[in-house]
Amino acid sequence: MSTATISFDGQMLTGPADVPLIDFLADHDIHLSHVCYHRALDPIETCDVCWVEHEGELVRGCSLRSADGMTLVSATQKAKAAREEGMDRLLAKHELYCTVCENNTGDCTLHNTMVDMHIPIQRYEFKRKPYEKDDSNPFYTYDPDQCILCGRCVEACQNVEVNETLSIDFTMKRPAFSGMAGRRSPAQAASAAATALLSAPAMP
Repeated sequence: MSTATISFDGQMLTGPADVPLIDFLADHDIHLSHVCYHRALDPIETCDVCWVEHEGELVRGCSLRSADGMTLVSATQKAKAAREEGMDRLLAKHELYCTVCENNTGDCTLHNTMVDMHIPIQRYEFKRKPYEKDDSNPFYTYDPDQCILCGRCVEACQNVEVNETLSIDFTMKRPAFSGMAGRRSPAQAASAAATALLSAPAMP
């Protein structure tokens, strides 16, 4: 495997070439904020909290791949503002009640990223979505007021399990998650979705 030496916030780092910047930095114990990215999946580019500057332009750290001679900066006001805007837009889709949330057990990617980015408040008002909570599936519960539409579960089904069990309907006025279980029984669809999500390696 070829190597690349890049400059990141003034540090010279050497590692494998042609890997996502997030992974390249993680191998050097540098954490670049991200929510939708998972190293087992292709870049989804929906969360917009991994922006860095490359040659004066904003680029996503999930889709930018390491190349020798790169100079990247994350600490500029432009990059910082873009990352914060991305997080603010995610939080506008999510009802915040972290202190009493039963899922806030230390491994909530959204909550942890919000803390890492020092986001103190929900800047954009949350508006409840006109969809009912669905807990009919034995493998997962879909709560539209918690879903940030990052698409990671959909990507896992399409690229890990390759079954298109789950989808997001972007034709709706307020896009929402939906299951595509018509070609199989609900139990089979749920099992396939769970297999896809659980088979992906844990995030670093």
